[in-house]
Amino acid sequence: MTDPRSLPSAVALEDVLRRGRAELEAGRVQGALRTFDDALRIKPTYAPAWRAKGRALRVAGDAPSALECYAEALRHEPEDEASWFGLALTLHALGRRKEEVTAYEELLRRNPRNVAAWMNKGVALHEAGRYAEALACYDRILSLRPELPAAWSNRGAALLRLGRHEEALDAFDEALAADPGFADAAANRRVVLAHLGRQLPEPPKLDLPDPIQLDPRMDACIRANLGLAAMEAWRRLPPSSADEFVALGTTLLDEGNPEGARAAFAKAEGMGAGVVAALGRLLALEVLRDPRTPEEAQRIVSAFPDVPRAAFWVARAMETAGNLDGALAALTTVVEEHPELAWAWNWKGLLELQLNRASEARMSFEGATAADPDDAEAWTNLAAAAFKEGDAREALPACDRALAIDGSSSAWNNKAVILASLGQSKDAEAAFRKAGEGVAVSLNRAFLAESRRQNRAAVRHYEAALAVAPKDPEATRGRRRALGRLSAGFRKRGHRAKRR
Repeated sequence: MTDPRSLPSAVALEDVLRRGRAELEAGRVQGALRTFDDALRIKPTYAPAWRAKGRALRVAGDAPSALECYAEALRHEPEDEASWFGLALTLHALGRRKEEVTAYEELLRRNPRNVAAWMNKGVALHEAGRYAEALACYDRILSLRPELPAAWSNRGAALLRLGRHEEALDAFDEALAADPGFADAAANRRVVLAHLGRQLPEPPKLDLPDPIQLDPRMDACIRANLGLAAMEAWRRLPPSSADEFVALGTTLLDEGNPEGARAAFAKAEGMGAGVVAALGRLLALEVLRDPRTPEEAQRIVSAFPDVPRAAFWVARAMETAGNLDGALAALTTVVEEHPELAWAWNWKGLLELQLNRASEARMSFEGATAADPDDAEAWTNLAAAAFKEGDAREALPACDRALAIDGSSSAWNNKAVILASLGQSKDAEAAFRKAGEGVAVSLNRAFLAESRRQNRAAVRHYEAALAVAPKDPEATRGRRRALGRLSAGFRKRGHRAKRR
């Protein structure tokens, strides 16, 4: 008989971790470390405790020890996104850019919609001089979240480095359209104009008798907003107003200290800084993968119902935390106030598809195509929603509309699936060939081959999917199934041959 006392209590472990997080929240890092060590004495293989200890060590500035903790957490829970993110941030602090990029790639293999990971990977590649690869990261972000000014600005910076000045100018214009006060984008835009030989009108000259001397705190705020080093200024003269705490939070985020940033933004909000501080705190919680992120996001929606930017950020945070219903509620607020935003309708429809609400998703994608009739992705997604509703014949024209706009792989894949469901196998196979390669395409081609009893072809397509995603469960099961049918066929033919 097993002695139940030999098993560590999950409740006891969570209590210990909760105390440790409270210590860290209060700024008592050493106390937090002792508490996390207590948890690890209870269960040395407990990945959340290793991850929490790694975070505390990062706050303490001990990056090498933090790295060991994140590695230990991943040894016990190799699929944990938060540990991969912490590992990447620690590698960044150590200046190990190549390994940092690899860590983000591992995270994105597990969750390809993690915008923060795409952004950080892009910045790491950019800093390593790999501008074309960084550009691909920023483009991926913008395919998911086209409203992010930082992604547009980073895209412009990469294009500037690649000498693609006209495209860079367009990117900086997009960044400034989303955030007119974005100083980095404005400064880089001026650089591009100089490269292109276009000068902005000279501002009127001011007759100033003496140089302006900025107050040190104001100087630190301006530096933080420009993304310049401001930490030394805050050490010399600590912040005292709400705006100064917002600037300190921004500085801490830029320096890779989201825990300190969270505290600074919380202080700023308590002093009346409003939505800017609330969104800063939400961003810090998101970077930390804090379980309170969804609750905080919901609070922001309630506190600032008339601020569209708050709804965008909240939807992103909710989705990242796995709270799809919360993200959907935030986006519903956006499209009710701004029905002209095709990308918001499209994002809303994708969430509804994930929640198996095909009818609602279909209406959202119809809203997206009405707002922007040239949005190929929205037409492709409309086809998927109609197909999920069982309306294959109505889905086909939507695919054709998408293909007429840009001929994407997704649209060809969806058209092939629809044609296969209508019994048009040859046309479906031709559409799959036009879709190219990819896990989804290979799996669908394998399913079609199996339905036609073409087991050799099915095995080939399943193996193509496994070459890209070696652990994909559907591809693994399908390959085993198709090989089993092939073997059964061989045995059956061999048996007949012996009887003859």
